[in-house]
Amino acid sequence: MSNNKQAEQHRSVLVVGPESATAHLEPALQAEGWTVERRATALEAVLPLMRGRFDVMLAHEEAFPCGSDALGEIRRLCPHVAAVTLVSSPACGKGADECLVLPCDLRQITRALARAHECQVQRRLLARAESEHRQLQQKVEEQGARLAALERSLIELSEAAFDLQALFRTALRLFGNATGAGRLSLMLLEKKGGEGELRIVEAHGLSDDIIAKTRLKLGEGVAGWVAQHGRSLLRTRGLPAGGQAQDARSYTTDVFLSLPLKLGDEVVGVVNMTNGVGDHSLAQPDLKGLSVLAEQTAAWIRYCERLEQARRLSLVDELTSLYNRRYFVDALAREVKRAERTGEQLGLAMLDIDHFKLYNDTYGHQAGDRLLEDFARVLLANVRSTDIVCRYGGEEFAIILPETGKGAEHWRAGGVHFVDRLRVAVSEFEFEGRESQPGGRVTVSAGVAAFPHDADSLESLIAAADQMLYEAKRAGRNRVCSRFSAPTSQAKQKTA
Repeated sequence: MSNNKQAEQHRSVLVVGPESATAHLEPALQAEGWTVERRATALEAVLPLMRGRFDVMLAHEEAFPCGSDALGEIRRLCPHVAAVTLVSSPACGKGADECLVLPCDLRQITRALARAHECQVQRRLLARAESEHRQLQQKVEEQGARLAALERSLIELSEAAFDLQALFRTALRLFGNATGAGRLSLMLLEKKGGEGELRIVEAHGLSDDIIAKTRLKLGEGVAGWVAQHGRSLLRTRGLPAGGQAQDARSYTTDVFLSLPLKLGDEVVGVVNMTNGVGDHSLAQPDLKGLSVLAEQTAAWIRYCERLEQARRLSLVDELTSLYNRRYFVDALAREVKRAERTGEQLGLAMLDIDHFKLYNDTYGHQAGDRLLEDFARVLLANVRSTDIVCRYGGEEFAIILPETGKGAEHWRAGGVHFVDRLRVAVSEFEFEGRESQPGGRVTVSAGVAAFPHDADSLESLIAAADQMLYEAKRAGRNRVCSRFSAPTSQAKQKTA
């Protein structure tokens, strides 16, 4: 039933005036379907009118003496009530919606009341429509503001998506801004032996110890439940948890929100927010925006991971998993600049597997590839964590040796002897098919140079180490040559 019809069915009127002037109106109005009450004076009418029990007031002039402002005061206090007056002169009915001059018959009165009532119904409907319009407009403006904020957040995410850690920091900051959370953590889902494990990759408001130690399996705790089911969980103190996650009901903070970072049906990770979020502030409209932010975060994480992988592949040798020549040049340039700044010697070793062509011709290229992989593992097992091992090309390798001391003597005592120990480790390793090689073993020759002792630039350092490698080959292989250990003239005499 419409509001108009409901209002028409229930019509109420307060008749105000002395009994002698108004008593006869009550039964007549009731017969017309009005709910009627009477009050003798304007003062007595104020309270029932203010309580909103009546749509219309029928006021006799004796209750509102001509010249008084009682009617105007009631209209000010009760703007929701329509007023019809019965007066001897129109001047005495000033301020009423309708003014009937006495004497007047009952039909005139009921018609005036009906018009006043209908007018009041329309006013209420208009006021309600205006209120609903304002509320709707406010909601539209709030939604527009949320969408604008979400759009800015998505732009910030995209701008940070060229560095994984920067992306993590940006995403966590945006979730914090959107919720007011005081503690947040972003967890990635890693596959280990067919099982998923969540670990924290970025956090705010958590101790380093918690970040380092926290590991959750799928289904374990709140975050594990969210990752396993791919559904968000919002828990507010005093309200049931949004799912049957283990430990969710025992969580001690007022508000806890955990959102899955999903890419399609794949869960990439979970973002958790708690503390600092106002009670019940994370309502459904907020969750919708946060879910969009979570989805975009997951997409950019995957993009960034693939970008990092592509970068890594462009700098890593596919066969040996060592850095490639491109990375070698960039790393050597960086280390030369650091050596210039610190005054430390920077060593460079160029190594070449002896008689590698013979090995390939004997066993084939696949066996040769396996030899190169094993050789790379031997090098990595015998270098320092600060050393940079690269495949320079073919069977030739390069090792950048930072921080080998200050002065030539430190370099000879440290760098040259260190590379010679690598040579020994290679010759003692039991490579497959080593018996076909000269001497029944796989060996390596190496040339070593130092910056700034042997060279004053990146190019001259590579050339000096490469020259020493050439000398080691000419001197009979399976040896390390440097300007300390094997000058060019000595190498030529040995060859002769």
